[in-house]
Amino acid sequence: MVADHIDTLHQDIHPPARPSGAALVRADTLVVGEIPGRPPGFVDRGELADLSGLLTRQDRVVVCAGGRGVGKSVLAAAYAREQITDPAGAGVVVWISGETETDVITGLGVLARHANLTVDGEDAEQAAARARDYLNGLSVPGLLVIDNAETPERLTRWLPTAGACRILLTSTDQAFTALAAPVHLGDYTREQSLAYLTERTGLDDPDGARQVANELGDLPLALAQ
Repeated sequence: MVADHIDTLHQDIHPPARPSGAALVRADTLVVGEIPGRPPGFVDRGELADLSGLLTRQDRVVVCAGGRGVGKSVLAAAYAREQITDPAGAGVVVWISGETETDVITGLGVLARHANLTVDGEDAEQAAARARDYLNGLSVPGLLVIDNAETPERLTRWLPTAGACRILLTSTDQAFTALAAPVHLGDYTREQSLAYLTERTGLDDPDGARQVANELGDLPLALAQ
């Protein structure tokens, strides 16, 4: 029974992060930050196509969720990985945490170092501003992902506003929809939950899978654990 075996699944929805420079990265692409890898049992959700379509038309997109655990970071990482491996994808891909303004400044500072933009004696904010200006001046397509973004008012100053860089945010704060075109993400559909549980357990037990999905409310992170 799926219900009897679900406790054997301890793989988090985020597997170990892929280091920048991992295999399959195009030689001409600058990748900065630890982009989560493809998780076991990855569910190809329709919102990924929505996200891809929006970012061909909009400079800023936010994956909005009503709470944690619905897979917003997984969705954003899937798009970022596509950009890294697609011959026509972004030439610069940056992944940073947005949980605090300090995290954003630190992440941009890492970009500054990788892009050889730092100046001796400058502080963290100066390095971050230099990285932001670098993104503003890109002549090749770029992608800046800010994961788990918080406090729009403190984030805005660090976002590029010109050039060829697209911005992808993930957040549970609906206020970000004033800054970026939203892609709303919720729990799995019941069909997605059943397919996920069947693949991960290797059991043909739709009744047991349905019981687990009912108990966990189709929440992706809960199903993964």
